[in-house]
Amino acid sequence: MDATINITVSIGVTEVRKGDTLELALARADDRLYSAKHQGRNRVVAE
Repeated sequence: MDATINITVSIGVTEVRKGDTLELALARADDRLYSAKHQGRNRVVAE
């Protein structure tokens, strides 16, 4: 039985800045992730 599985990848990237909390850095990366998904998926959005 042959089956095709389609996989998409969306990635949000940020750098941890001096004074950042973990929560703030993760929130920025999460914002970039959703930006990548809204731009058509299979993308990397970095700050």
